Amino acid sequence: QYMAMPRVTAEAAANVFAVYSNFSVPIAESEIFYSKNGVPISEDKGWDFAGRYQLKAGDQAHRYYIKQDYTTVKGNFEREPRYYSSVAFDGATWFGSGNTNDNNPNYVNAVNGYASPPDRTRYNATGYWAKKLVHYQSVPGQNTVWQTYPWTFIRLSGLWLLYAECLNEVSGPTAEVYSWVDKVRQRAGLQGVVESWAQFSRNASKPATKEGLRQIIHQERRIELAFEGQAGWDLRRWKELQNVLATPFQGWSVFNRTVAGYYQLSTVYQPSFALRDYLFPIQEYDLITNPNLVQTPYW
Repeated sequence: QYMAMPRVTAEAAANVFAVYSNFSVPIAESEIFYSKNGVPISEDKGWDFAGRYQLKAGDQAHRYYIKQDYTTVKGNFEREPRYYSSVAFDGATWFGSGNTNDNNPNYVNAVNGYASPPDRTRYNATGYWAKKLVHYQSVPGQNTVWQTYPWTFIRLSGLWLLYAECLNEVSGPTAEVYSWVDKVRQRAGLQGVVESWAQFSRNASKPATKEGLRQIIHQERRIELAFEGQAGWDLRRWKELQNVLATPFQGWSVFNRTVAGYYQLSTVYQPSFALRDYLFPIQEYDLITNPNLVQTPYW
């Protein structure tokens, strides 16, 4: 947990060994989560996708998610509940870490280095934290208390989405497929797939085709199971990992101490993943030992 959370209290900030924050969520991952209307932010007719990196101050309507009057980016506003429960960001409120008062919560103050001091070792490289992995009763500081919790290997909602995925591949969009995806969405406080796309998406017919519904189910799994160790395997079996890792791993300029400077995109590194990386190579030693072996394709 200490790798996934920001420093949100004076005690945690004073003890650099209490919280490391190294588990950094890339901006691209934060943008996987839907808008408040339950559709991709790039498709939502009422969501300002082009202006998502513009600055905006926290308002009354978002007070339980974003500190009021704190300046962050527009991309953090009007998002679905799973975004706020899974991801922390500069200006995000933090329920827990010794404070469960919704009217005066802890919050992530990243611009001035409070949440992730710039020691170049124990810091968050993107400005986004995997909040979902931290128990709200864990309290880092001088007398750190870590609250343990059971790790989930198989989740019921994950099984529902696997079943929906199989049904769609076999017979395409049907009422039964929608029903299983909608069970997951209902739990997240969202309307059903058909209703959401019809009302809010620029691509209203997307759920009506096998290819479109496949994309919806894939994104639903990435959101619902975010940070649970499932996405990498899903992307491999979908053969989509190559496309995802073609995108630079980006975050904010976390060592800049001005708001305008902090909110400049920064490339942390460029991942490398080729077609051959879907397959495992045979060790050279084994090939020499047994000449009958044939090396894996592309290696």
